Amino acid sequence: MRRNALFVAAALAVQVILVGAIPLHETIVRATGRTVIVSVDPVDPYDPLRGYHANFTYRHLGPHLPGFDRAARDGSTAWAVLQAPHPGEAAVPVAIVRSPAAGRGDSVLRVHYRVVDEEHCSSTLRAAGCRTLRAGRNAWYADEASVAALSEALRGYSAVAELRLTADGDASLLRLTPSGGAKGLKR
Repeated sequence: MRRNALFVAAALAVQVILVGAIPLHETIVRATGRTVIVSVDPVDPYDPLRGYHANFTYRHLGPHLPGFDRAARDGSTAWAVLQAPHPGEAAVPVAIVRSPAAGRGDSVLRVHYRVVDEEHCSSTLRAAGCRTLRAGRNAWYADEASVAALSEALRGYSAVAELRLTADGDASLLRLTPSGGAKGLKR
């Protein structure tokens, strides 16, 4: 009987640890990261199969950046160096580096190379070896009214994302807002 109780207690402890670990990474990023604002563009503001959400891409993140690897493997990790032109303005990617330390004190965002099939590769991407960059935080799930309020800003290419970034390039999406300073949607 005692052995069964220990087994149940151990199984319960493992489950509590696993469930607790899910939000732990997000909490650490928010507690230790620094806030950066970036411009975002819409991808697919509504998907009836996944519910109400807003998908977006980070503006200016692409193969034109110095350091972009035209021979990178699918899923390879890199870091986008972000710099704000002026304090309070949205940061823009200025280079792609192979390690977060190469960002030399600037904010860096962890990104991954995505290889596009030849048949779906546009002429723009062909020059980049049919490769593009994808950042991890690129979806916002919310109720219908919240997404509708932000959809106009996304469609008008005037939305910004407020991120919390660690020195390693891990990101936590804090909120999406219209760039005009209107009240944003907190996550």
